[in-house]
Amino acid sequence: IRTGPQIAAALDLGAARVMVGTLAAADPGLVGRIAADTGRVVVALDCLDGRVRTHGWTEDTGTDAAAFLARLTAAGARDFLVTGIDRDGTGRGPDLELIAGARKLIPGLLLSAGGVGSVADVTAAVAAGAHAVVIGRGLVAGTIPFA
Repeated sequence: IRTGPQIAAALDLGAARVMVGTLAAADPGLVGRIAADTGRVVVALDCLDGRVRTHGWTEDTGTDAAAFLARLTAAGARDFLVTGIDRDGTGRGPDLELIAGARKLIPGLLLSAGGVGSVADVTAAVAAGAHAVVIGRGLVAGTIPFA
């Protein structure tokens, strides 16, 4: 979802939440306003080496995570999905430093992704400040039991 009308259409169709990343970097004012007005926008903060990446992780914005979070929260965004790109799909554990740093700056929900390969990783991410954790690879690989 990369435009304001696409966000509106998804919400009008009944989506509980809409996640945006590239649009948030390109137009934080628009995304912040929609987030504040609806309470149903999650901003994706995809980070590699401390810098925000967009367009499916292919473009470096030149912006660090703290500056990105400050810009989006000032614009009205509250909820974020924070992904440690270098950890994603590896099962090496989440980027706890990224999660803890983001927690200090995020006023709403902090969802975490990247590197989770065990129940202990989920516990560590929550202890670092995540409200929820993406466990896709761990669930598929069977290292995190469905139960």
